Amino acid sequence: MKTSIISKSLIMGLACIFILSCKRDYTCKCTTSTESSLIPFPISVDSSFVITAKKNDADAQCKANDASASVMGVTVTTKCSIQ
Repeated sequence: MKTSIISKSLIMGLACIFILSCKRDYTCKCTTSTESSLIPFPISVDSSFVITAKKNDADAQCKANDASASVMGVTVTTKCSIQ
């Protein structure tokens, strides 16, 4: 009886680990915006793409798209996050 309960618990535990470690589709949403004294209004563009990976890996891949650059007084910034 105890062996049956232990083996069922072990199987359930392994099944949970398998489900949690699976790769899934995550949506990475990025917002690119401008900031400048030369442009009287800010420009903002949203984009998104799908990453198939484990959550931590998907988050790292998404945040790797964060960037900022300045040229001739215009700053363009991109911020990304998993949705």
